[in-house]
Amino acid sequence: MSSRNFPFTPETSRDLEIGDFWAVELPLDGLYSCFQVTELARSGPGSRAFLGAGVVDWCESTPPTVQDVTGRIVLRHGLIHIDAFKQTGAQILGQAPVTHSEPLTPVFGEVEVGDVQHVWGVTALPHVATSELTKRR
Repeated sequence: MSSRNFPFTPETSRDLEIGDFWAVELPLDGLYSCFQVTELARSGPGSRAFLGAGVVDWCESTPPTVQDVTGRIVLRHGLIHIDAFKQTGAQILGQAPVTHSEPLTPVFGEVEVGDVQHVWGVTALPHVATSELTKRR
């Protein structure tokens, strides 16, 4: 992909790259969590509208930077719609390598018996982050 300028609001999931991250404001406490693109389908059904994204083990009072995200692990990931950006005004803030402590279950492609897949609606992301980050504290 050509050189990109941050921040930007993606129009489709094809504007994204693995490792792109954005801030999600948490309810009530004024803190920010971070989500990161973990998987993309470059062709076929859903390739323009859906993406795999994960909540990063990070939470602070200001939006994340590349330095904040680098080396942090993805706690859980799932399938989300590009409307997560369009309806909330979220912007991609930067890109950092995706780090995880165990293999992530694919959200596109082949799934094996026993795999658990998460599908999150636009308004679910702050709640997913709160739940995952609370488990870690």
